[in-house]
Amino acid sequence: MGARESYPIDAVLYCVMNHPFSFEIRRAEAPDSEAIAAAHLDSIRSIGPGYYDDAIVRDWGARVQAGLYLRAMKRGEVFFIAIDGRDSGRTVLGFSSHYVEGTQHGVGVYVRGSVTRRGVGSALFRAAEDHAIASGAASLQIDASLAAVDFYIRHGFDDVGRGVHRLWSGRPMPCVFMAKSLSSRVQRGTIALPRHTSRLTLRDMCAADFDAIHAYASDPEVTRYMFYGPRSEEDTRAYLERVLATQVGTPRRVWELAIVETGDDRLVGACDLTREHADEADLGFMLSREVWGRGFATEAARALVRAGFDELGVKRIFATCDVANHASARVLEKAGLRREATLDRHKFAKEMWFTSFLYAITYEQWLETRYD
Repeated sequence: MGARESYPIDAVLYCVMNHPFSFEIRRAEAPDSEAIAAAHLDSIRSIGPGYYDDAIVRDWGARVQAGLYLRAMKRGEVFFIAIDGRDSGRTVLGFSSHYVEGTQHGVGVYVRGSVTRRGVGSALFRAAEDHAIASGAASLQIDASLAAVDFYIRHGFDDVGRGVHRLWSGRPMPCVFMAKSLSSRVQRGTIALPRHTSRLTLRDMCAADFDAIHAYASDPEVTRYMFYGPRSEEDTRAYLERVLATQVGTPRRVWELAIVETGDDRLVGACDLTREHADEADLGFMLSREVWGRGFATEAARALVRAGFDELGVKRIFATCDVANHASARVLEKAGLRREATLDRHKFAKEMWFTSFLYAITYEQWLETRYD
């Protein structure tokens, strides 16, 4: 499809955008240790009393200070932090970590009481889990506090036993031993569908989607920078037939997906990832004009970039957009792709030559920059 779309650029870049609440995820460094400690204490003091008595909560938080995390970082534990996008103070809303003890990989997640069930913990967990997978983990384990059991169950962990964690004072703190297999995450070669982001569902198209697809594919403004269009009803039917045929291809090479606004189950566009070679995939997207400017293209593009690297196992993802299509270029940049070249007279279509920008990101670049 190619990223040839025309719509206003979303104003702010965040890892997670869920208006009016926004935050970003990045890897933590040593100077972040004080902010991590503050978020940890807030989590213990605001959430802990619902599950433990005052003495346990007091001892649990008594030795939480910056040095704890600095020492952990020196031992090789990797931390990620969620930063509030709503205030100039850049408050740390929570943190996660990935650590290795012997041959076992573990993760942990803490968030401030004010942002529970706002998606912060889930985003932090994905960061730590992704790092564990990239480090070769086949499974994860954690000694979970009673406050966190439901959270970890929702993220695929199993309860494998009950026990106690001894606090520094010697006081026993009841906990639950939990484990999660990562075999489904490390499997390569296909994309699990449907995919869910904070606001969208990406799923396979079906014949019943014709009217919604034709509504945007026949819009001259939507197809302004595309190599085709605006489409007639006959053109849209032929396109949908081709898409449906790709869904049963063996092996599957094309994931051309409907973008559905989850809240009202409304199809608002399409995005695609096409496996050009074993190690490379082409990214594209287009959206109905009525949802331009809401960040949906960035949200969908990031989801497909993640799927391409995590699930297809490709080493490079690329996209092209017309040199005049500044909005799509910005979306690609916000999804992590970098401009590599200008393709002069890239394609002849609609009785004219298109000149395009080539954008791309490698797996190594994605690992380095996706949370920064």
